[in-house]
Amino acid sequence: MTVLFAEGGSASKDVTPVDMVVTMFCRRRLFFSVFALVLLGGGVLAVLLPSEYEYVSLIQTAQKGNQTQLELPEVSIEAIKNRWLPEVKVQYAAEFSSNPPFSLTFSHPSSTGLVRIETRARQKYAEDVLYVHQALIDKFNAHQQALVTREMERIERQIESTSEVISELLQQAVISKAVGMIIERRTNLELALEGFAKPKVLLVGQQSLEAKGPHRTFIFAVAIVFGLAFAVFMVILAEFVSVVRAKLASGSITSWDRK
Repeated sequence: MTVLFAEGGSASKDVTPVDMVVTMFCRRRLFFSVFALVLLGGGVLAVLLPSEYEYVSLIQTAQKGNQTQLELPEVSIEAIKNRWLPEVKVQYAAEFSSNPPFSLTFSHPSSTGLVRIETRARQKYAEDVLYVHQALIDKFNAHQQALVTREMERIERQIESTSEVISELLQQAVISKAVGMIIERRTNLELALEGFAKPKVLLVGQQSLEAKGPHRTFIFAVAIVFGLAFAVFMVILAEFVSVVRAKLASGSITSWDRK
């Protein structure tokens, strides 16, 4: 790249890469001073930047005997986000006089009945994260247990109803294919009743082994690149200011060219 500096509006001088190298050499103190200052700032930032850890809670939703969820994980997540999370935030604020100093994300691994609660926070907030996660899990479990109880009561009523029908048919000495079908239905209902899987808490606020977020090595590498670029810029700026001052001092620039 060639830069042209006009002199008197006619002549021009090409600044070559050699000139740039010479300029950098002549102003090496400025270059290394700026570079060292930026590098020092990056190092201090890398050391003082607080580490964040990932905290994960994992819940298995309630299932029927055929491993079908009583409630889709997507529906459960919407309930957590829009119903129970605001309640827990109010509860937290009432106890600690402040809002939780972190955010939460919710997801579920595909093709599973798992609900994942994730938080990224500093280690000093570990107990607060555990408090919020546990409160959400308690509300989620209570809701899931209510679903299980309601579904089991529904099946028990069906079993009771089929048992009454079988009893009436047997009292009438009616033995037919219909009776066998009803008995089979009752057996299936009893098996379904035994096959319920209640919600299960797999993890509660499990802290990651390593800190998350920007790594100190990455921050230091960025500081090196930025320091080099900024040091070159400062050298060019200093040289430009020096040339302008020299022109003004020599009197070669007497007036502005107005056209």
